[in-house]
Amino acid sequence: MKFIRTDEAIDYDQALARMNQIVDEIILGNCEDTVWFLEHLPTYTVGYTTYEDFLLKYGSTINGIPVIKSERGGKITFHGPGQRICYLMINVKHLYDKIDLYRFLNTIYNVIIKSLKKFDINGVQDVKYPGVWVEKNKIAAIGMRIRKGVSHHGIAININNDLTPFKLIQPCGISDPDRGIISMQKILNKVVQINAFDDILQYELKKLFSTGISIPQSKKNE
Repeated sequence: MKFIRTDEAIDYDQALARMNQIVDEIILGNCEDTVWFLEHLPTYTVGYTTYEDFLLKYGSTINGIPVIKSERGGKITFHGPGQRICYLMINVKHLYDKIDLYRFLNTIYNVIIKSLKKFDINGVQDVKYPGVWVEKNKIAAIGMRIRKGVSHHGIAININNDLTPFKLIQPCGISDPDRGIISMQKILNKVVQINAFDDILQYELKKLFSTGISIPQSKKNE
């Protein structure tokens, strides 16, 4: 399993093109499983099944921020600097000898929750809504697809990002007025070093995916 970290915020379409290139190489057997830590430039993304409906509702931009159709499932959300995106390009079939999406997603949830715990943040899964929650506020989202046995897209964790753009939408289609969006910075009342969070997330990924996987020394800033 290879780990990549890009420090500069990246245009969503450029990141998507690189992600798909890596997935293609994994499918062909030319590349090992890859986890990519990155940040996006300000972008609203909408799952491919609901994009047309959201385009009619919001238009192609919201407050000057582009609205882009994503290959993942789900509804609308926001990505921007300070939010850690983690693309998980992993051969799920080889991981479990079959494509076990439920087990895979449950593992990813555990990775996020354990990583947040290292910062004394108690994240949990909610029986009603997807994602990781701190009380009634969402701190992390998961949006995945599987192509020819290989996962892509991944997770988004609110670390130091501006939460204002979320107020202009119903994030992930959740209309409950008692639900909100929160960041690690807001909970801890201080800026969190994203690279420090990466190190913990990487450690938890290695640990939970260790069964049957040979993981070399990770590479950063590749």
